[in-house]
Amino acid sequence: MVLSREDVRDRLKSEETANWLELSLAAIENELPAPLRSPAYALLNRDEHGKELKQIYDATEWPRQLKEREKQMAILADLSSKERYAIFVAVVPRLATHLEAAWQLFEQLPYQFLAHRRAFRAPAQTRAYREKRLVWLRNIILQLAPYREKELAWFAAWVAYLAPYNTQPFGILFAATIDAGGSEGEEIFQLLLACARGEHEIGRMGRHVTTGLLVADRQDGWTLVEHLLLAAQREEGLRQVILETVDEAHPQAFRRMLKLILEHNLLRFSAIVRAVDVWLGFDRDVSDADDLRRALSARC
Repeated sequence: MVLSREDVRDRLKSEETANWLELSLAAIENELPAPLRSPAYALLNRDEHGKELKQIYDATEWPRQLKEREKQMAILADLSSKERYAIFVAVVPRLATHLEAAWQLFEQLPYQFLAHRRAFRAPAQTRAYREKRLVWLRNIILQLAPYREKELAWFAAWVAYLAPYNTQPFGILFAATIDAGGSEGEEIFQLLLACARGEHEIGRMGRHVTTGLLVADRQDGWTLVEHLLLAAQREEGLRQVILETVDEAHPQAFRRMLKLILEHNLLRFSAIVRAVDVWLGFDRDVSDADDLRRALSARC
């Protein structure tokens, strides 16, 4: 189905929960104990009293408000799973279980993020993941909250339209749900497969698909992404989507991808040389493909 920009805008607006913000604020006020309210308000860009943080042209007050919001959000990292879950229930009740599962999944991922991240992991060092978790939650929560009555499958179908330039955070959410198993996990997995194959009526390919399939512990998902990479050798856009998510893949999927690159001589493509160099932090020049091949061969 081909949707125009106007169609997408109108459809997404019609799918919002009426008065979603008022419902969320009321749930925070009435259902959460006082110590949990300020971090919940911070998720919705509110101060500790629930008042909206509006950008003001004051060189002192605006930075102070932002700093206070970040301080309140940081409390989330120190809460118990039960307390954090209660906050998620207040803001996005149907997705609370999935959000907490995704929060826990982060300890299996690389702890670095942004442009210079490497594929290094530190599962025993919880604090190493603190900032990455908070950045992820901040990026995704305001996309979820207006649709607080929607099931996760709806987001899997519509996220390419809902957040076209930032779908990757949803991939972590989808992977956690797939790993949890059950009928909903299988539904999300099959939906992502359909998006990857171009078979879904609404859903589209994107970083949410490759992240969800590579991070989840499903070998059939890894295999599909491997096939896509091989088929996309000269499709720069698709290849880039895959390469930019491989570093966060399940450890076994990451090893498989390195072996695939060696077995099919994909280091002949400069984009793949650069990607592998970034994943592993070798700091090699693109011209060092042979050197990089030897280094990988010794480790795979």
